[in-house]
Amino acid sequence: MTVSVRPPDTTESEAPEAVPRATPNAPSGPSPSRRSSLADADFRAAVVEHVVHTCAKEIRDASALDFYHAFAHTVRDRLVHRWLATQRTHVARDVKRVCYLSSEFLTGRSLGLCLMNMDLHHAAVALAADYGFDLGEILECEGDPGLGNGGLGRLAACFMDSLATLQLPAIGYGIRYDFGMFEQRIDGGRQVEQHDNWLHLGNAWELPRHEDAQTVRFGGRVVFQHDRDGRLRADWIDTRAVIGLPYDSFIVGHRTDTANTLRLWAARATRDFDLQFFNEGDYRRAVEEKIDTENISKVLYPNDNSDEGKELRLKQQYFFVACSIADIIALFKRKHRDFRQHDGKRTVRNDAPDTPAQTLHVHEGDKGTAFFAQNGSIPGRRGGVTANRRRDGAARNPEQQRSCGRIGAHAGVPVITAEAYPTTLE
Repeated sequence: MTVSVRPPDTTESEAPEAVPRATPNAPSGPSPSRRSSLADADFRAAVVEHVVHTCAKEIRDASALDFYHAFAHTVRDRLVHRWLATQRTHVARDVKRVCYLSSEFLTGRSLGLCLMNMDLHHAAVALAADYGFDLGEILECEGDPGLGNGGLGRLAACFMDSLATLQLPAIGYGIRYDFGMFEQRIDGGRQVEQHDNWLHLGNAWELPRHEDAQTVRFGGRVVFQHDRDGRLRADWIDTRAVIGLPYDSFIVGHRTDTANTLRLWAARATRDFDLQFFNEGDYRRAVEEKIDTENISKVLYPNDNSDEGKELRLKQQYFFVACSIADIIALFKRKHRDFRQHDGKRTVRNDAPDTPAQTLHVHEGDKGTAFFAQNGSIPGRRGGVTANRRRDGAARNPEQQRSCGRIGAHAGVPVITAEAYPTTLE
């Protein structure tokens, strides 16, 4: 389903099929916002303003890095305008969305891609030259996001780019790793691996969404009981909570007005600091919970030669899938109450290779309602969720499933089966 995006200053009845793009030769007239305009003069003025007001630099003193940040924030302003219009249209038309889950997104550098997709590259080249810089030098200031390693990450990024270019409603879910796979250098003729601190200069392309944080539970135990209506319920008790903080970035289509969402989850502790332990002089224990929790989203593909490494990988996959499923439910509940309509509004693709395939199970507090996907389907419905696969694309065999369950039980990841769950929200 292709969805055209309308600008923010039109009503639904008068919305055009697509948002007209401003060009340098467009006739003059009132612009809906200078911060969203693609006209050369507005773009140049916005970059200069960001050098001064965002980077706090005089133009004559600005470095290539300062101009990179100014370009990035200028382009992001225009992406925000497109993204808001896209989301407004999707919500108004109650469209079906693709929800793509992947442990990797090898998106590459954003500035050059966005300049090309938004037809701003030539304006950027001329502006950089006017201030004595080559645009390539400015683009090199951006690091590669450490969110992927190989074919899976690049495929996921291509899927998201293509969906936006085709103007198909979609949202990508993944992990916001603090450190990428590794950087390598040659030392004495030997390859030496170092951590990839891709966030050391910050990331101008992401927006933290504290209001959409989700809570994921680990450990504890599951107790089954029947409710007053005789339905089997599963209560998950004595758990340890981890907060999933989402960071949103925008996926813009090539020469289209659609901007979809890439939502990445960072693990945060419910309590960062224990003052009692600190006052007792046990400084390490005072921050132990924070360290253990944030390790979940610390590194892309931690070494899994040890049981601890296997456990951490499984925690990573369960963490972001649980956050994503909870987020999908929250978005669905904004306009719907009956989960039997879910297949018509969401299609979920899970490319998280190490997630237990038997069950994705998310409770919703004391209400007892749940989203349940077993082997890729909602009970009583045809599958809106595709089955989990191994990284090489093959389905897990029974022994691998049992091994996954054993590690999962040790890691505090639930691998359970229930007979039935209600499909109507209370």
